[in-house]
Amino acid sequence: MFNYKKTVQAINFFARKAGDRKKRLYKTSLLKLLYFADKKHLRDYLSTISGDSYTAMQKGPVADNACDLIEAQANREEGESEDVRYANEYTSSEKKMFRFGRDWGSKPIEIVSKKEVDERYLSETNLSVLEHVWEKCGDLDDLPEETHRYPEWKETFNKNHQWTSIQEDQMISTTSDGRPDLLGDVSEEELKDAREIYRERINGLRSLGVNNGT
Repeated sequence: MFNYKKTVQAINFFARKAGDRKKRLYKTSLLKLLYFADKKHLRDYLSTISGDSYTAMQKGPVADNACDLIEAQANREEGESEDVRYANEYTSSEKKMFRFGRDWGSKPIEIVSKKEVDERYLSETNLSVLEHVWEKCGDLDDLPEETHRYPEWKETFNKNHQWTSIQEDQMISTTSDGRPDLLGDVSEEELKDAREIYRERINGLRSLGVNNGT
């Protein structure tokens, strides 16, 4: 189940890290960092940080609710919901304008941190994973391309050539192109065991009437 407070703090974590390096952080890159964090946490601890659902899009997996939240912030929607009001306390999402010749256009949404991360909403494993993802991926120039190395994107978007939902257990995977996995080396046997434990856990929760195990 989507946890907007944990998600906002994860977003704020990356925005602060970017700000500390005088680096601009735009929506596409932020969503890829969030995907890496959710993926690694799921792979290592069998639950995501955000509890969000993911869709395979042209530029890689996208966290559905987090994306909507960022866009609602940027669009200054009337009658702001509780999650948007909470996000506005910690981050700003701004549509930046740029000039190209005589024309003006809209840049992607830039996310900026407004105050310190409230770590009460993030566990030790959450923070450890967020730190790892920033260290390994924070300075990469092409984050979407990096997400394309994982089968959950290849087996959904490439197969259907349209937006397709990614099942959570599909994210318990590693790369298969011969290059190191930035999220950490893991064997197929370890992944298989993790998927089996994850599915047993989800089935057990469903038998108790719980719809989502994240």
